[in-house]
Parts: sequence; C-alpha cells; structure tokens
Amino acid sequence: MSGKCATYVRLYNHETGKQFADKLHTRGSKPAEITAKPGQRKRVATNDIPHVKPAKTPCTSQSSIKNSACLASVMRPPIPGYLTAETGKRSKEEILSQATDFLQQYYESIKKSDTEEHDARLYEVCDSICLTGTYELTSDELVFGAKTAWRNAPRCIGRIQWNNLELFDCRDVTSAKQMFEAICRHLEYATNGGNIRSAITLFRQRVHGKGDFRVWNSQLIRYAGYLQPDGSVIGDPVNVEFTQICEELGWSGEGGRFDVLPLLLQADGRKPEWFEIPPELILEVDIAHPKYDWFASLGLKWYGVPCVSDMQIDVGGIQFTAAPFNGWYMGTEVGARNFGDTNRYNMLETVAKHMGLDTSSNLTLWKDLALIETNIAVLHSYKEAKVTITDHHAAAESFMQHMDKEQRLRGGCPADWVWIVPPVSGSLCPVYHQEMLSYQMKPAFLYQVEAWKTQSDKKGKRLTTVKVVATAIRFLTRIMKLLLASRPPLTILYATETGKAERFAHRICDVFKTGFNVKVTCMEDYNTADLLNESFLLVVTSTFGNGEAPTNGETFHRDMKRLIKEHGKNGNRNNNNANNHDLWYSVFGLGSTAYPDFCEFAGTVDTMLNEVGGKRLTDVYKGDELGGQEEAFQEWARDVFKNACDIFPIHRGVNRKAILTMLGTDTSEMYKSYRIKPVTRQKEPDPLAELEKIHDKKVFPCKVKDRKQLQSATSSRSTILVVLDTQGRTDLSYQPGDHVAVFPTNDKELVHKILSRLELEYTPDTVLQLEMQTEGQQDWTKVKRMPPCTMQEALSRYLDITSPPTPDFLRMLATYATSSKERDQIMLLGKAQSDYKTWINTCHPNIGDVLISFPSIRIPGWFLLDHLPILNPRYYSISSCPKVNPNEIHITVAVVKYWTTASLQSYHKGVCSTWLEELDVGAAVPAYIKPAPSFYLPSDIKKPVILIGNGTGIAPFRSFWQRRELEATCSNPPKFGKMTLVFGCRHPDIDDIYVEETSRAEKNGALLQVKTAYSRLHGKPKKYVQDMIKENPKLIFKHIYEEQGHVYVCGDNLMAVDVRKTLVQILGSKGRMTSQKAQDYINNMRESGRYHEDLFGVVNRLSEPKSNTNRGATSTGSSYWFMDKIKSTFAYEYASR
Repeated sequence: MSGKCATYVRLYNHETGKQFADKLHTRGSKPAEITAKPGQRKRVATNDIPHVKPAKTPCTSQSSIKNSACLASVMRPPIPGYLTAETGKRSKEEILSQATDFLQQYYESIKKSDTEEHDARLYEVCDSICLTGTYELTSDELVFGAKTAWRNAPRCIGRIQWNNLELFDCRDVTSAKQMFEAICRHLEYATNGGNIRSAITLFRQRVHGKGDFRVWNSQLIRYAGYLQPDGSVIGDPVNVEFTQICEELGWSGEGGRFDVLPLLLQADGRKPEWFEIPPELILEVDIAHPKYDWFASLGLKWYGVPCVSDMQIDVGGIQFTAAPFNGWYMGTEVGARNFGDTNRYNMLETVAKHMGLDTSSNLTLWKDLALIETNIAVLHSYKEAKVTITDHHAAAESFMQHMDKEQRLRGGCPADWVWIVPPVSGSLCPVYHQEMLSYQMKPAFLYQVEAWKTQSDKKGKRLTTVKVVATAIRFLTRIMKLLLASRPPLTILYATETGKAERFAHRICDVFKTGFNVKVTCMEDYNTADLLNESFLLVVTSTFGNGEAPTNGETFHRDMKRLIKEHGKNGNRNNNNANNHDLWYSVFGLGSTAYPDFCEFAGTVDTMLNEVGGKRLTDVYKGDELGGQEEAFQEWARDVFKNACDIFPIHRGVNRKAILTMLGTDTSEMYKSYRIKPVTRQKEPDPLAELEKIHDKKVFPCKVKDRKQLQSATSSRSTILVVLDTQGRTDLSYQPGDHVAVFPTNDKELVHKILSRLELEYTPDTVLQLEMQTEGQQDWTKVKRMPPCTMQEALSRYLDITSPPTPDFLRMLATYATSSKERDQIMLLGKAQSDYKTWINTCHPNIGDVLISFPSIRIPGWFLLDHLPILNPRYYSISSCPKVNPNEIHITVAVVKYWTTASLQSYHKGVCSTWLEELDVGAAVPAYIKPAPSFYLPSDIKKPVILIGNGTGIAPFRSFWQRRELEATCSNPPKFGKMTLVFGCRHPDIDDIYVEETSRAEKNGALLQVKTAYSRLHGKPKKYVQDMIKENPKLIFKHIYEEQGHVYVCGDNLMAVDVRKTLVQILGSKGRMTSQKAQDYINNMRESGRYHEDLFGVVNRLSEPKSNTNRGATSTGSSYWFMDKIKSTFAYEYASR
C-alpha cells in the first residue's frame, strides 16, 4: 500500500487468494496491526498507514511495554479503552463526542441521518449533557446500540447473528431482588427449551456520584470450584476465588464437581446479595459418546446457555456496567477448553486411558486423539438433548460469510485472529488462512475489573486521555442536490421477489435516460427522507402474499408509514421542502389476477406518496402476469413519458417520437451478443453455495426424515406430509405461522425433453460459462446470473422451465422458427393480448410444450441460459410447532399432476410437490425460513380465534393447535381464548387429512370445536367453508365483534373472497350494519392485525375427466390449437407452490 492518502489495509486470504481492503478501522478508536496466520509475514502495520495515528492496541500498549509486544492473547488487556473499560468519570465533552458519533450511526441505520429528527435529537442530547452531565438513550437507540456492540466485538466468532439479539430493558430496576427476577426472565427466554435464543439484559447506566449495578458472576451459570487442603480442586478451578467469596457471604455448596454457583448481584453500589438460580432455569446436558459407552460413566455435564455477565457495554458514551448477554456454545468451548484445558477440568488423560491410548509420549498424539473424541461427545450430547450448539467448522464458515458481508456493508470487520481461530483443527478452518485487523469500534463490549476488586472504589482515576471533540458537533441543514443543468432528475424505485420488477425498472430507465438524469434504486436501499427533495419519482413493484410488500420493499413500506404518522398527511413537502417544488410520481404494479389482492402493494405505495404531498402523473397501472402485462407496461410507459415531457424541461435535441416508438421494445438486449464457453471447474460445486449466490439468500440443508400419504387409498389425488430434519440448525428456527422456502429440482423427463430440442455446441455434461459482448466493445464479459455449470445442471437446478413463457420471450423465440407459419403463430401469441391470455389460462404451457408444439424452433443453449427466469423457491406454510417437533419442519403438500389439452396431451407436474413426493428418505432439501409475523397467533392469548381453511389450507393451523395442546398440558396452563376450526374438504373418508389430530385437539380443549364442510358427500348438496360459517352466525359474530377476536384464513383465494363476503353478511345482519360498514369493519380488522390471510392462487377449477385413456395425437394444424379444453385430474388445486 503506498501513496500519501491511503486509508485502507489490504487483508489477504492465503487459502483462496481473496483480498479485503479494510477501511472501517479508520473510524475506530484504536486502529491495530494485522493479526496474521502464525509464521506468515504481516503485510502492513499501523505505522505504514498515512494520516492514521498509531494508538494503543493489542500490539502498541503503555509506555512500559515495547511496541513489539502484542497483547492480543491477553484475556483482559491492561489498556483502558481497548477492550477494557475505563473506570474514571467521563467529561461532558467526551460523552458529547461519543453521543454524536453514536447518533450518527443510529440515524444512518434507519436512513434518517441529517434530517430534522436527527438534528432535534442531537440538540436534546446536548442540552441534557450540559445540564446533567449525561443523557438517556431511547429504547430504539438502546436496541441498536446493543446489537452493534455485538457486531463490533472483535473476539466473537458468532457475530453473524448480531441482528437477531433480543434486548430486555431493565433500566428501571432499583434493587438486587429486581435484578434477580429480571435475570430469571432472561434465562427463561434464552433457554427456550433448548432452542437457545440470543439475548441481553441492561440495567441502569453508570451515573456519577452513585454506585454501579454489577453482576459479580463471570457467567450467569457457573460451576463452583472447591479448593482442597492438598491444593487440588473439586469442580471448576477457574471459579475457586469466586466460590470462596460466595461462601464468605453465606452460601454453602454441596462440594460436588458440578454445583451451580449462586448469583451475586449488586444494585446501586450497595453490598451484593446472593440468590440461588431456580433449577428449572438451569438447562444441563449429560455428556455421552456415540461410540464409547464408558464415556457416560465419566459423569461429565455442562450447561446449555453461556451468558457472559461481567462485561460492560459502552453505547454513545453511556456505560452499562451490568449487561448479561448470551449466545450459544461452539462445541470446542466446552469440549476443548472447559473439559480439556489443564487449568479447568483437565479430562484428556482420563479419556485417553479409557480409550487405551499410549500416554507415555507426546509422539503418540494421545492428547489430540482424546481431544477430538471429547469434542465429538459434546456435539453428540447436545444434539441428542436438542440443545443448540454449533461445531467449529460451521462457526468458522459463518464468520467468513459475516466478514465478507461486513466488508460489503461497512468496508471492514474488526477481528482478532488469535481469538477467532478455533482451539481445535485451526488450519482446517477457513479463518486460519484469513488475515484480520483487530481494532475497537463503539458501541462495544468491554472487560471490567472484577467487581469485588473495585467495591470500595467510588471514584476511579482516569487511565487514559480520550481526545475531546466537543467542537466536532455540527448541525447540518438539509440541502437539496443541485439539478443537473441539462436534464431533470428522475428516481426509479423497484421492489421484487423474482426480479421481474427490477427488469421493468431498468427498461423504463433505458427510455427516460435519453432526456432525464435517471437513478434506479431498490426500495430497501432508498432513504424515504429523500422524498422531500425528489421532483420526479417512478415506482415499479410487485405484491407478495396477501397484498404485502416484497421482502426488499418492507423497509420502505415501514418507513413511509412512520413518515406519514410523524408528519401527518399532505402538506408535508410544502412545510419541509426549502425549494417548494412538486413531487410528481407514477406507480406500475405487477401481479396476478389469480389473487384477490391484485397489485395491492402498488396501490398502497400510490396512496402513501399522495398522502405525503405527491402529485399523480398517472393513475396506478397494473400488469397481470396471466395476460396483458407487457401491453399494460407499454401503455403506462407511454403515458408517463408524454406527461413528463409536458411538465419537465426536456432538451430540444431529444427525439420524443423515436423514444415513444422504442417504448414497445425491451432495449436491454438490442446491442448485446452472447456465447457459451467451455471451462474447467477446480472442484465440484456446492449446490447450497451456488443457490445462495443466485438468490442472495442464506440457504440451509434439511433432510427428508419421513413422508406420509394423508389421503385415502381410494383417492385419485395425493396430499403428503413431509417431515424435514433441520439437523439442529438454529438458522432454521421458526414460529407457528411462518413459511419455509424450499428450493426444488426440475423434473428429469422435462429437462430431457428440452435438451433434445436444443442446438447444442457441446454435450449436456460440459461445464459452460455464459459470456456477453456489448456492441462496440471487443472484450467478452462473464454473465454472473448463474455459476459455471452444465446445461443439464442449469435446466435441473437453476432455471424455471415450467412457468408459461412471457410475450417478450415468445417474440424473441419466434426469430428461431424456420417455418414461417409457426413463426406467425408464435408472434400471434406474443402480440395478441386475448389469445395469449386464453392460451395461458387453458394450457399453462411450459418451454418444453412450446418447443414440441413448434418443431421448427431450434434455439442455441445460451438463449435459455440468458432468457429463462431463475427457478425460485416454493413457499409452504409450516405445519408443525417447534416445541412439539424440535429440529423438525413439517409441511403439508398437495401433489400437482395433470394432463393438459386433448391435442397437446402434455403431462404436467408441480415442480416442488412432485419432487418432494419422489425424494428418498435422507435426501437433502435446501431451504430457509421466511418469517410471517402477520400470521402469528394473537399476543393476547385470551382473545378468541377462528381458523378457516380448505384443503392444504389447514397446514398452518396444525402448528397452532399443536402449540395449544402442548401449553394446555403444562402444570399451570394459561387461560386461552376459544379456538374454532372451520375446515373444508371433499369427503370424510377420503381427504379429511388431519381428522384424528383435530378430534384429539378438540377433546383436549386446544380446539373449542371443529366444523367441517364436505363438498362431495353422496346424495347431499355441496357444502363449503363459507356455508359452514353461515350456519353459525351467532358464534362468528360473538367472536369477531363482541369479543374482538381474530380470524385466520388459509387456502385458495377464491375461497377467501367467499369467506369475506359471508362475514360481511353476518356482520350486517347480526350487527345491524350496512354492507359498506360491515366491509369497513373487516378492513379495519385487517389493518389492526385481527384479520389474517395466507392465500395461494388457483389457476383453474376444472372438472375431472371420466377417463384418462383415449388421448389423441398432437395436432398443430390450426393457429388456434391452444383453444382446446384442458383434460385435468388435479388442476383444480394448482397453486403457486
């Protein structure tokens, strides 16, 4: 690194060759040297970085310690300010400086930095510090500070979970007894039956002139160490001193190896008090070995929740001296350190002798062998006990992922190599080969002097001088960015689940950039405060689920609601915009009319923009993926462009007519060439890692543990219960109501059908890299939408080959048809809105059907690699309660299989449902959890609940009644509100799939009653769930109106519409409301979180054929061949799943 202005340190990974440029350390209070792999040359030191003043670090300490002495391996560095807390009183200037920096971090995190709200908070804090010498953090600031302190901890390998930390704010606690009660609540929450949850409890901050709050224990749960007359120790030697202190205060242990020490708690500097931890809050694991039966006889055990309790957390200049914090164990912490270290339980020689190892010489590596088996025993025992733990390899890999993400998000990651590398098999872990930079960021966790050593020290002397930066506070006035002289600015926002909205956003960008200064931004990256300075905004968004925002639009949605709530509707821009110009906007929504809430989020965004003072350039346009989406987009684009040209000053040289002509074309591919190039892979690809790159999601492996057919043997349909084994992964933890996303593999027969119709330059098993060349350039660049792979792998794992082709795709495909007749037919489908929609709705064709129906098409392999959509995961409502089925995910799957038209006779299979049906037990299933908090059971458990679902819509309700059944069996069960299930299926002997479970739940009191509607009872009229609701108007009205209960609806959207109509009728008749008022009541229930829906679209409801034989031959003689009727046995329940 050279040059006078360099402000980064380059860090190398000696295994992969990857490099990081760490810039974050320049913002830290203590820049440090690189901590490198032992034996390797450090590439740069602090002194080599221009303009970065060396500070006291692990490798540069007090004057009595030479700069060559590294303190990284010192448990508590003797340098106040670096990982060790200061003891003296902080000046107002110092607190103000740190508060300013912290508030800047906080408001940047919520995308509101340098706003009026930020400025107002700074003034408020400044006034408080000037008057009182301190200030108090808000609840949100405290949560952010605690999470960031964990994120900044350089010695923690498990920081990837930092944002999942739960905080218990106990700053109002005044006594040791209240501290004890709060800690008990912490332990109960964290333990969670073995499914450990990260949590922190914060007590009152340090206040000058008052005593501190302290937890004297180093961890909340620790084993006593009893010093014997001969100098030996029974128990944990590390706790001998603390055990003696407890005994001096009146506690007496039983003298065993694993006696849990009491809590010593100190409130407001008073004398500490001791409290026994209730046994039910101490989760312990007996250690056994999967192969050595004698291991259990060693009598080893350890606790499940490691909760560090003697560290201080420093947030914004405020010191919290009592801040117990827990994550979960890495196996080596117990097996290698607690059991293996000679100054702890020192079990290695005992284990080695039981194994029959030769301990006479170190050359036999008996210590290594015994250590490995001890760690195996720990991991095995925790897994068997269903207590969260991670192995050191997984922890190291997750830290590398965290480090990579931090590099992208913050420009660096503080990390102490000495502490990050696991104590077992270090060089086998990726962190061993990674250079790291150790420095301290604030907020921070800091070591403190043991409480009993500072008990009488009321006014500690300051050990270091911190730079005073009182004049650094500058209150900035928001200034709108200067408009470019030649072009008016335009911001285009998008939110998407599949990537389609992003593609449309870039298409509209290609058009407008000829006359505007255009910026395309994802909603999750947009700061809503910038709306005050926008003059022209376009939004392209899809809708997820039941009218909800896509995942990357959730933050924008939340921030907009907060903006409206804080500033009120309308007039906001006029009051806050110094330039007092208008915000013109227009919204385009993508969705499917198969859902009742078609493009609802687009309408929500339109309304919100209007409420903050925006002016509509056009009404909301909506594009239906079932037909006419492309035409709707083109119409919207033309109207927006014409209206924008009338309002904004467009340069004279812009040819508006040419632009309007271009609107009907996707110009993104006009000037690009593609090719595929054979490459050699260095190693076999990791399917999970590849999926993570493609979808930008963390994906985890499950295994099929069991599969059960739920329908009777006489049924012509198939519904299965699939049990997935999460293998104890905490990343796959969930709550009743959540969804699991499953990544399927395409059907082998369909893949083969497509491969047989391609013009391939290479064999299907050749590893290929897709490359692109832009017109006017000589170089070919790699297309990164997929990793290098074979055509077989691409069509099997990564590309969606079952969804109907879009009109754009068909028009491009038509150019590869050698038959003019077929080319005209394809162009007809690609242009004619009504014909395309009829074709899609009746045939639901996939790319294989198209290639067979038009045999003159011979397309190159690169065309599919570039133009087919990515195969997205399928979402399933989870059908199990994690407390009842630990380490398992149950999903209820309707298996989709059907024949299409009489002429085409294509046999279609649901991508994921058929794949799950055909997987062997033990097969891997890539998955991740998608939380659905809007479908959780009420926080007020006393509220009545009505569950309404048909078919597989019963899936999430199974998790509800399982949870109620479990809680009802507790020794002191809570008092629940009544839960009623209204379920619809065909016949009690065929597809009442969970009748035995619901009957048991009803008997046990988990369900008040179960009302089932059967639609195929011989000799009786069809009855659906809405009919069952009509038959019980008094019960329904009482629960949802008089008792303010909750309604949960799960199933197909057509059923959901009928249910809403029925509830409106009941409210109208029983509540004497008009139809409109009744509808408003349902809408208010939904907005207030009392009406919950989890719906999936039904493409077709078709009658079943009398026979599946006599299938005709393929015919393409008519250009309207796609108008034939579908013959289907299972399309009635075809869903997005």
